[in-house]
Amino acid sequence: MDKYTLPLSLNIAKPDDAALLYSWFSSLKDIRDWGGPHMDYPLPLDNFISLVKFSELNSFKLVDDEQKMLAFGQFYPRLGRTHFGRIAVSPKHRQQGLGRELMTRLIEQASTFKNTNGYSLFVMDDNHGAKQLYVSLGFVTAGYPDPLGENWDSCEYMIRD
Repeated sequence: MDKYTLPLSLNIAKPDDAALLYSWFSSLKDIRDWGGPHMDYPLPLDNFISLVKFSELNSFKLVDDEQKMLAFGQFYPRLGRTHFGRIAVSPKHRQQGLGRELMTRLIEQASTFKNTNGYSLFVMDDNHGAKQLYVSLGFVTAGYPDPLGENWDSCEYMIRD
């Protein structure tokens, strides 16, 4: 880990974490960059919880020794790979190595997934820091095997085998 020195844990994220997670976004662009083109802003908390699918997807939070959520991410099977989505670090805690720590722990957790081969994720074209992180973790840009639609023009699909 780069700069964060407190002990960290990866815990299951639940709908109770939604209000704090939602507070990390301050615009329509922020929330759509994170959650996809179907997200809206502002959004009632109940709708946010439903769209994030806490109960349906493997949802995790990176917490400090006081159990404060510092980062969030999900994974699920997609096109034969374990797909990571909705990766976020609290705005107050960015540039401290927490994205790397979260992804490393999510990859470790996801390695137990059956019936998938490799990993995938989407990243926005203008999110240079995230792209740099994913490349350093072994992800490469790849063509997405299905049509994505017009709202996905500014995304890159990345894979790691």
